[in-house]
Amino acid sequence: MVEIGGSGRHRSTLPAPTLQNALKLSTASQIVCPLSASMSKLGILALYYQLFGQTSRNYRIAIKATFVLVTCVMVVQFIIPFANCKPFSKMWTPDGPGTCAIASLSLWRYLSLPNVFTTVLMIAIPFPKLFGLKVSAATKLGLAVILCVCVAGMVAAIMRVVSFLAVTSFHDITFENVKPFCWTITESGIYLIAGILPTLRPLMKKVFKNVPFDRILSASFRSSGSWGHKKGVFNKDKTLPELPKGQKPFTDMSSKGTVLVMMEDERCLMREDSR
Repeated sequence: MVEIGGSGRHRSTLPAPTLQNALKLSTASQIVCPLSASMSKLGILALYYQLFGQTSRNYRIAIKATFVLVTCVMVVQFIIPFANCKPFSKMWTPDGPGTCAIASLSLWRYLSLPNVFTTVLMIAIPFPKLFGLKVSAATKLGLAVILCVCVAGMVAAIMRVVSFLAVTSFHDITFENVKPFCWTITESGIYLIAGILPTLRPLMKKVFKNVPFDRILSASFRSSGSWGHKKGVFNKDKTLPELPKGQKPFTDMSSKGTVLVMMEDERCLMREDSR
């Protein structure tokens, strides 16, 4: 944008080919950026379905409905730039023959509003079940990171709309579009990061293969009472079955309490009693 499109410089100082390059790049951004954001969201929704789809029928309906909504938004955002101007070249030759149904500035201002709405839905879906999800602590932490990235993407989308609302005219487009374009690229990049985070798990396992993250995080969350665990309690609600006659329990005294072990049908039943 800066080198071949003249971004940051006034239109009057640029030659005609550079201005045309700027408008072509602007048109390409209107097509590519919404696709990038929506495809990343669809990937996150697929992860949601794997984690939350089996918890209840309402969750399956909510995730599928959001998936359909994001897909529809993506298709509409992809079609609008192509259908807006006739001929299509009118997008980068404003002084040439042809007409545009929607002004370029209005198109940039309001095209990302559906992205804000769908992001809010994606953040709201997992919250009721996140802390009670029966998965490893590392998986919960990873999902929480994805949600935080989605929140950052929503903030970037809002700032993008605000920055375009501050632009009164696109007559000096190469100078006026610098800040809005920065937020446009930021929004798409953030959603892309959120979309690829779930695929990094195999890589993280290879890089940190000797670090037991699940064990460390599980112990940390159990001791702090987070993620639904109560501090100092392990299977407290389960009663220890009575010993058969003539069978003695093996008692192991530890710093955390007494562990009683009873062998029955080659199974080991354990209970930890808090002091």
